[in-house]
Amino acid sequence: MSEEHIKKYKWLTLVVLVLVVIPMLLVAIYSRPFADDFGYSARTHAVWASSHNILALLSAIGAEVKEVYYSWQGSFSALALFSLQPSIFGDKLYGLSTVILVGFFLWGNWFFWKKVMGKCQEAVIVFAAVTVLCTQVLPHAFQGFYWWNGASYYTLFYSLMLIQWGMLLEKERVVVPCILGFLLGGGNLVSGLLGLEVTALFLLVEIVDAVKGRGEGKTADAKSVVRIAAIFIFSLVGFIINVIAPGNAIRAQSQPYTQGPLEAIGNSFLEAYRYMNEWVDEPLIVMTLFLLPFLWHYAGKRPFNFRKIPFFAYMALGFGLFASTFTPTLYSMCEVGPRRVQNIRFFFFVILVVLVELEAVRRIRALTDVKVKSGQKLLRGYMLVLLLGILIFLGDNALPKDNRYNVTSIAAARSFLIGESGKYARERDEWAKVLESDEPVVTVHALHDHPVPIYYSEFDITGDPEDYRDQSMCEYYGKQQIIYVQD
Repeated sequence: MSEEHIKKYKWLTLVVLVLVVIPMLLVAIYSRPFADDFGYSARTHAVWASSHNILALLSAIGAEVKEVYYSWQGSFSALALFSLQPSIFGDKLYGLSTVILVGFFLWGNWFFWKKVMGKCQEAVIVFAAVTVLCTQVLPHAFQGFYWWNGASYYTLFYSLMLIQWGMLLEKERVVVPCILGFLLGGGNLVSGLLGLEVTALFLLVEIVDAVKGRGEGKTADAKSVVRIAAIFIFSLVGFIINVIAPGNAIRAQSQPYTQGPLEAIGNSFLEAYRYMNEWVDEPLIVMTLFLLPFLWHYAGKRPFNFRKIPFFAYMALGFGLFASTFTPTLYSMCEVGPRRVQNIRFFFFVILVVLVELEAVRRIRALTDVKVKSGQKLLRGYMLVLLLGILIFLGDNALPKDNRYNVTSIAAARSFLIGESGKYARERDEWAKVLESDEPVVTVHALHDHPVPIYYSEFDITGDPEDYRDQSMCEYYGKQQIIYVQD
């Protein structure tokens, strides 16, 4: 395979990536806030609406973080983000949520793969393929890219974690990865724990290399060890501040069941195995087969230096890290958690699969030095078979009515093109006019259009004044009650 042919596939995958991102962003124009978006930003919304003062807004953010830290949860950096959801500056600006989330997701994935594989065309292909898969068949698109409160808590922090890992790989920066580590520690506990574990692994490798180098008479790179240690310490401090929050204990009392630490760890491996089997499906298999010839070509260009670690140990380590992502929710909630956390587990699992594939290809090529001489004809036929499989998959998820919501961009394009998303936005804007009135009790009518992926019925108001979704909206708009009429 020549570099010229790889260049063509690089541009092809980038075109596909652009084509799937466009409908995701277009439909986001019509997205509007839901549920916890209102509750966590009621204070900042009121302050900004009354003052338009940046300092007053920052003060409101601090007050919100402090109040929730002592009353409900310790994720201080995430709480600040929750209170800054874009619609506090105007309901129609809520679509910026998706722009920010998708933008950071693209940046995080690209930065990570560029540092793993170096600046090469194969890295672009891997980045594009992984990103397309993750954005299109994730467990729940709404909670992954269209709901600021849940998606910023998980998808955004996952993207920041990838950026930090890329900086750890480049072995140069200190300040930014320290800041990112502290912020990740103050986010969701799944990303916080995983980030700590990966940083600890980097630190362990640096220490082993330094000790080994000293034993061989080489000058130990103490600066690198200190750099990684500093990043680890900042990450640990943020994580500890998060965990010891008084609000966590209060929230735990609302959970009917919990698991002990050892039980949660044991069950984490069972859940990891369960979801590994579930997520190794047709889209993931097709992606790995698509990447295979490019990874093989990449392995031929980059000499492979074996560490004395068996291949199964790499797989075991990856599986252990994947399993650890289930422990925080099993320990605190006695369940795997909502689909917004499942999203980042899925993202991480996809990365692990590609890393294992890359490791396997590099080892096999280094040991066998097999050269594929059949060239472009074989590659062309191979890709045509994969293309046929992709077309069948897309047809099955675009033509049957019940399957049109399975792939994010197909659902987004459909909602946008038939005008469903626009009608929904106009209905929500009518709500906003009523809610922004001076009346303490207002009436809104049930929505007629429910466009996927920007609407999720479980987060809509119910008409029950005791329901947290209704209460959050009341608090945000300063209402005593919102009467919800089913037409």
